[in-house]
Amino acid sequence: MGMSESGTSSHVLRDECKRLGVFDTNNFGKTLNSMKDWLNITGSNKSKRVGLKPKGREAFRQLLSDLLSNDGH
Repeated sequence: MGMSESGTSSHVLRDECKRLGVFDTNNFGKTLNSMKDWLNITGSNKSKRVGLKPKGREAFRQLLSDLLSNDGH
């Protein structure tokens, strides 16, 4: 997900999920909506954008820190 102020198009997120083989047609929107504590979702269905709220940015920083401190184990 892009870290820009304007967020990332939901189409970009959908395409990346498809590329990774984890896209679930029936639950993509539900999953995004379930993360509203961490995500700022704006726009209509056709032009929806997704960005990180401060709580989401902190969770992302913590995840990266945890992954990097794991030393590959």
